Amino acid sequence: MTQATSSSNQQTDSSKNQDSHVFNTVLFGGTFEKTAPEEGVCHIAIKPEEVGNIIGYAEHWDFEMKQRQESILKAGSQKTFIKKAFHILNKSKLSAEVTGEELVVCYPSKSIVKLHEELKKAPDNPNIRMEMVWKVLKSSQNFSIEVYRSLLLQAAVSCTFGRLKLPDLHKVLYLQGLYFNRLYKFSRERLSKIQSQLAAEELREETNEVQDEQHQLLLKQSERIRRNMSILHQMVQENNSRLGNISHLKIAVNYKEIKALTNKLIESQKNDVRKLDILKGISTLFPILCAVPLLHAETLRFTELLINFAPGESIVYFFKGRVLTSMLQMRVNQYENGYKNKTIQQEIKKNYKEAFEAYEQAILKIPKNNKTENHFTILLEYAQLIHYFYRVCKHTLGITPADPWMQSNFMKAIQALKLVEESEKAETLKNKITKVMAEEKLRNT
Repeated sequence: MTQATSSSNQQTDSSKNQDSHVFNTVLFGGTFEKTAPEEGVCHIAIKPEEVGNIIGYAEHWDFEMKQRQESILKAGSQKTFIKKAFHILNKSKLSAEVTGEELVVCYPSKSIVKLHEELKKAPDNPNIRMEMVWKVLKSSQNFSIEVYRSLLLQAAVSCTFGRLKLPDLHKVLYLQGLYFNRLYKFSRERLSKIQSQLAAEELREETNEVQDEQHQLLLKQSERIRRNMSILHQMVQENNSRLGNISHLKIAVNYKEIKALTNKLIESQKNDVRKLDILKGISTLFPILCAVPLLHAETLRFTELLINFAPGESIVYFFKGRVLTSMLQMRVNQYENGYKNKTIQQEIKKNYKEAFEAYEQAILKIPKNNKTENHFTILLEYAQLIHYFYRVCKHTLGITPADPWMQSNFMKAIQALKLVEESEKAETLKNKITKVMAEEKLRNT
């Protein structure tokens, strides 16, 4: 947890009030999670007016994740005798996030302390870290927002060391749901307080200018919180839905094996069976990776590894297109719920363009004959992406079917749908796109 750095001469008696602190931004949450130093303890202060801007902090999340990952890898690469020497001389100043000490503080049981000692010796061991996280979580269901935040970060960073396991990703998704749910409840409590304040003010017979300004400010805050709660509620619902569809197979993927096989496949075309097994396993992992914003940047880096591993397979480009589509959908949801600015508009356009290009690369790898169900899925989702972008962005971005590039995209979508065999979804979508194009043609005649 990042320590706030405001100097003591800036602190006043009023700073003891949580709302009056001069906060420093915590990288993970951008503007909605900030630290509040109080009696030597660093607390998280949540701003409910900002919690809906989840996807807006992807860069902050990626930066903090990489920072933690680098610190852990650096600590793990130290020679054993150097670690012992540092420990004896008390010069090793590894953070609580790296050593897992923050998990011990959450639940200081004997088993956690024992695992903590093991993790200090091997901080880059994701299995020990994940086991600590899960033991803490199972100890109680009434933790604070700070603890759920720490558990989510610890679990997520465990999935960035080159080993992806379905049970671990399941836990990350579960923790994400708990964290978002706590943010939702916190926002609801804050909204209830504001509504009480507004009700009390309405009973006053006379008000002055300052009170009127305060009243308007509270109205704006309540409206912003409602929108944010809508975003959080939707994300919690989607999170729970995905949890219910996860298989319980013990699927695992190792980056080192992929890299080793990549080199072997360049030399010869052997190991094709293992390659297909790996891609099949990744197909099961990918829906979860797409559902966790905290892992989006890491997932995109992973897709580049897969493209080098199997450049001739359409599915690896499909993986990339899917995670970019997830990022697009989250940003559109954010924009529709009140976060309307040029930066988000540019990100929406960028995400669409990148997702569109990834799907096009996937389609180029689809064979003309002997298409599989996976190939039909790629063609269908490609067309869905084009229609989705037009449908949700025609108002926000001023896109019309008359735009030449949109016309071109529609034609490509129809061509893709024609290749999908015996699909009711494909036929319905083709009719919708054809109708949009026909209506636009009538308007221009």
